[in-house]
Parts: sequence; C-alpha cells; structure tokens
Amino acid sequence: MGMRVIAHDAITTNPPNYEGFCWVGVEELLKEADVVSLHCPLFPETQGMINAKRLAMMKSTAFLLNNARGPLIVEQDLADALNAGQIAGAALDVMPIEPPPVNSPLMGRDNVIFSPHTAFYSVEALAELQTKAARGVVDVLTGKQPVYPVNP
Repeated sequence: MGMRVIAHDAITTNPPNYEGFCWVGVEELLKEADVVSLHCPLFPETQGMINAKRLAMMKSTAFLLNNARGPLIVEQDLADALNAGQIAGAALDVMPIEPPPVNSPLMGRDNVIFSPHTAFYSVEALAELQTKAARGVVDVLTGKQPVYPVNP
C-alpha cells in the first residue's frame, strides 16, 4: 500500500523479521507514525501508557487508534492533546468506562470516532465461539484436557 510499517513491542525481546516491517523504540514510533494503533493487553505497566508526555511526541497530523483496552489511554490527556492540536484525531473502539459517560471530554467531537468494540462479531465467529465452548465442556466431561483451559 506504499507505506512504511513500524511497530513497537515492550515485551518481545526478539521480534520477528517481516519484509517491509520495522521494529522501533516507542519514542521513535510516536514521533514518526502517521497512525498509532494500539493492540496490547492491559497490565499495570501499560495502563495510562498513552499520556500527555507521549501524546506530545506525536505529529500534529497523526491519528491515535485504540482497538485494545480503554485504560491504555489517559482520557483527559487525549482530550487536552486534541484541544491543543497536538494530534489530528482519534478512533476509539474501547473506552475506560463503557458505555462512556455523556460528560466524557471526548464525546461530541468532530475529531474523535467511536465504535462499539465488536470487531470479532460475525455469524461465523459466533458459531465458532459456541462450538469451541461446547467442545471444551465435552472434553472436560469425558476426561480429556480442554484445548483452552482457564486454569491449567
């Protein structure tokens, strides 16, 4: 698609080498990226990882996308960055509180898009989810090790 893809992973010490894909430090990623898309779990170390300091590193033309967990972003810091023109906009599939309160500083803005965090949902995905859950029950009841144990 004619773009340079850069990524950062705070946990991976030996990232895979994909053609056309470059691993960089978090500061370089924030300074260089036109679009920053979050896809990480919520841990104490990642909570609030996108804050005023990191938003200030981004280009004024950049967009922030959160498809992971709402608390990765400090909501007020994002609103402040948008107000100051530090970044161009945000697309949020998740929020720290869901549904977001009507007094959220991100609601009613032209430069913020919300989606309902249902990207997995399709007829096929729902059928697969139900089938895997039923298979897990059958496995346990017949003495087999389940494929997706909650507490191995």
